[in-house]
Amino acid sequence: RKLGDSLKEMAKGHRSINSAYTNWIASINTDLVIPLEDKLSREQSDQIRDWKHYKNECSKKENLVEKSNSKLKALRKKKITSENQEKEAQICQILADQQSDLHSTRVEGLRKALIDQ
Repeated sequence: RKLGDSLKEMAKGHRSINSAYTNWIASINTDLVIPLEDKLSREQSDQIRDWKHYKNECSKKENLVEKSNSKLKALRKKKITSENQEKEAQICQILADQQSDLHSTRVEGLRKALIDQ
């Protein structure tokens, strides 16, 4: 009879410990894991949105640079006149500004990515 009572007490203690352990795991899941997963999901969607914006901006600016380059090449194929030289200087200035803007956009995108990391 004493042995049976002792085994019942041990089983009761084991159930109590197991129940406390299960509650502790559930609490960790609710208090830590789920909020971290939510935060990670939000950050991931923010990074995807920022990446798409960055790629879109770079693409637009690359297209402008390409257009200016093609205008410059077409102008250089024409006969050299003072009017063409003035246009060439203007296009060269516009091209330099666009390349600088593209470079700034890329640097800003990299800086933002490093900060986010």
